[in-house]
Amino acid sequence: MDTEEQRPLPRTAAEKMLLLLKLLRDRLKVEAAYGGPDHEHGRNLRTLAYCLKFNRAWDREKFLKQEFGTSVSRLDTFLELVASSMDYADSTVTQLKPSKVQLNRPLLQEIYDKVREIRDRVSSTNPRF
Repeated sequence: MDTEEQRPLPRTAAEKMLLLLKLLRDRLKVEAAYGGPDHEHGRNLRTLAYCLKFNRAWDREKFLKQEFGTSVSRLDTFLELVASSMDYADSTVTQLKPSKVQLNRPLLQEIYDKVREIRDRVSSTNPRF
């Protein structure tokens, strides 16, 4: 069972459009800051942003598997990003200079653990030579 707060899914066309526009806005911000859709760091940031928006762990896991497939190296670089995000959330910088958006440390840990589990599973089924 999910322990996260469950937000209702948008029901009306207007609510769905608003959600779509918010996600698009977030994506454009990341692409503008990190070099477009083909840049790995930008891609990882978008992936993390999407993971933070999912209400259910199952949806997040499905998305991660689709995004990374069996690429251990891509999973590793994403793990590094999530780990650095957790470090930032734990740092005093966020306490001294809070931003508008607070990082959800428990959710970041959940994402980290799930990606690590996926990576370990992929590594064990695809041994390196």
